[in-house]
Amino acid sequence: MFSLGDKVYFDADTTNLCKGYKGGISVLSDNKISLYDMTSSTTVSEYHGYRDAAICTSDKYMLVYDRKSSAYSVYSAFSKLGDFKTERSVRLASLADDGTHLLVLDSGEFFSSILIYNSNFKIVNRIDKYKYVTAADITTDGKTVAVASSYVGDRGAFVSEILLLETGKSTAKETLTVDGSLIYDVRFFDDGSFVAVCDTSLRFYSKSGEYEESVPYSYGFPDYYLIDGDNIIFINKKDTAAGTLEFISYSKSREQNSHTEIKGAYKDMCATTHEAYILLDDKIAVISVMSGKLSYTDLPEGVDKNDAVSLVRGANEDVYVCTTSFAAKVKK
Repeated sequence: MFSLGDKVYFDADTTNLCKGYKGGISVLSDNKISLYDMTSSTTVSEYHGYRDAAICTSDKYMLVYDRKSSAYSVYSAFSKLGDFKTERSVRLASLADDGTHLLVLDSGEFFSSILIYNSNFKIVNRIDKYKYVTAADITTDGKTVAVASSYVGDRGAFVSEILLLETGKSTAKETLTVDGSLIYDVRFFDDGSFVAVCDTSLRFYSKSGEYEESVPYSYGFPDYYLIDGDNIIFINKKDTAAGTLEFISYSKSREQNSHTEIKGAYKDMCATTHEAYILLDDKIAVISVMSGKLSYTDLPEGVDKNDAVSLVRGANEDVYVCTTSFAAKVKK
């Protein structure tokens, strides 16, 4: 695993997308994917040629796909492992730690195809649904997949469905129906239980797919949200004119842990095990996800507020502010 220094320099590009990966920083630009270590050296640097590139990562692999074509690539921390193609462009992707992955193809408004590949990158399952897939996720061990889809029912209200199945089997373990609600996202926790982010509530399910509880949104559907580990973090624009935000955190135990008001304009966020970091216009808010205790810290030295674009989590619970040309460690 890499260990980052206080600053990591990378090739300048105005459209960099940065993500933490194996303690380093993966940087996706218009035409290249790069992985930087603590010395600012690149362990991976490959031109991808994608028109609308997106990236997902796991503990071991990176998957880069093109939302405007049928191409995608898989990388380790040191090399490209292969280029692949599907019959249509990839709309969503999820990646397990062993390389098992799923792809949701862009198949039109009322039809969706989900392809599941094993750790040798060979297809082991295909699911065709005459519904629009809104979200999909795979467990970290690559054994279970959840696929959420939605459609308009007979009475004109949304009906959502979650398909829970083992990666190599075509028959679902469970098919869960949610009447009158639209599912925006579905995410597994580390223990295999999962949560559905619906339009009016969070719905929690056990590892076997048993419905446990719904937690209605006390402050409306979030303007921004992050699910990281066992933490669910919501950010709402409370008062745009006054420059205030609401921070709400939940845990997989279905409890609201904290509710805190933040001063500043939102730009990005990331989380460690115990804290959330919110990048604001000229500073960073650091909040305990359990207690809601809030503090502010300055942007790292050399980072101009107009250049700070995102936050990434590095090794050892360190957090970095990314600009278009370097990343700098946040001082607590």
